[in-house]
Amino acid sequence: MNRQDASFSLIYFDLDRFKPVNDLWGHAEGDEVLKIFAGFLHQHLEPGEIAGRLGGDEFAALIRRNGNTQSYLHALSASLDHYNDTSGKPYNINYSFGELINNADHYTTLAEMIGKCDEVMYLKKKRKTLSRKTEP
Repeated sequence: MNRQDASFSLIYFDLDRFKPVNDLWGHAEGDEVLKIFAGFLHQHLEPGEIAGRLGGDEFAALIRRNGNTQSYLHALSASLDHYNDTSGKPYNINYSFGELINNADHYTTLAEMIGKCDEVMYLKKKRKTLSRKTEP
């Protein structure tokens, strides 16, 4: 994507409860989780969109679709739900995310955008954790 693109979205993903997978089932199983998640990220991209692993259990996707990420996130969630329901694994692959709709004039660097998405994602993750703790 280039600066002439009218708008795009950056989605920053962090896998939920990934450390226990490594700790309980080993790093080979953790590596498999990373590959599976990356595969689902790529499966739902449209031409001109990109996704990849940033490091650890963090991923990002640059999505066009006029700043509308809902179709991408819905397809990703549906694929993961199906995988989790049919894999027979003793854990589920889940994620938290932060997203930022960008017009080329708002942010000057990708690092700046990732930093903002990271903030949003951690706020969502914190709320998710708090809601799990307060559920009956």
